[in-house]
Amino acid sequence: MYTPFEKTKEGSDILILDLKKSHRFIRFILFRVLPWFLLGCLAVVYNSLQKEMPGWFAYVFILGIGGLSIFLLFFTYETGITFERHRFTRKVHGFFKVQHQTIDFLENDHIEVIKEQGGRSECWLFYLFKDQKKKNLVRIPMFLDDNIASRNNLAAAFEHVCGIKVLLPDQY
Repeated sequence: MYTPFEKTKEGSDILILDLKKSHRFIRFILFRVLPWFLLGCLAVVYNSLQKEMPGWFAYVFILGIGGLSIFLLFFTYETGITFERHRFTRKVHGFFKVQHQTIDFLENDHIEVIKEQGGRSECWLFYLFKDQKKKNLVRIPMFLDDNIASRNNLAAAFEHVCGIKVLLPDQY
């Protein structure tokens, strides 16, 4: 259980997790289809908005919907993660392309799992500490029912497959 991911390949030196099909579909609709729909609706009702609403409110509304659409279009989201011996790869979908962000682990690197209250919701964050610098690797939302099991399974994947030390909150 690696919510919201599912295992697609597992071996002694590799573990590949991909986003579940339902989550992938929802994110595609939200970040790639909805913005174009909003912009299309805005183009169709543009003249009506300017006639029916006060001048400043119409411009604020149009700028707000346009800004939201552009933000959603350029938002990136993870669709897969790969654990390999001394390597971690994130598959990130952007507006123009799919990126594979690879991180190589060294001997003195370690990962700390921290519970944080952030902008979206409370979550478990996996931070890589490499050369005294902190880098965010994975985020598990707290509203998911199986967040503790997902946190523990991802920690085990980092330790056993990648060979890197993971510190859970009760260990530091």
